[in-house]
Amino acid sequence: MCCWPVWQVFPVNWFADQAVDCLWVQFSNYGYSRWGTPYQLSRVLKSLRSEWPSLRIAVCMHETHCLPSQLGWKGPVLSALQRNASRAVARQADLIFTTVPIYRKRVVDEYGAASV
Repeated sequence: MCCWPVWQVFPVNWFADQAVDCLWVQFSNYGYSRWGTPYQLSRVLKSLRSEWPSLRIAVCMHETHCLPSQLGWKGPVLSALQRNASRAVARQADLIFTTVPIYRKRVVDEYGAASV
């Protein structure tokens, strides 16, 4: 098992040197992005998936996107960006866990994930 600080560059090359067969991602929108839109995470996961097709990715979604009403005046735009970014992360996962039932429903209904 290996962990690294989020402020450091993702150790993509580390995977080549290890016998990594599974990656566990603890997902929280705001943990990866100030605005809750973690596009960089989804890009890294997509890159890992293409470079190591045998790598299995499990994501524990501690939160999903915010609803527009939760974000004030920027809600309609920011909520859509968060939803798209969260969906992109969810679609890279082989297995998704959620922390509460409402998130499970949202992941299935809005992100198109079947393995929750």
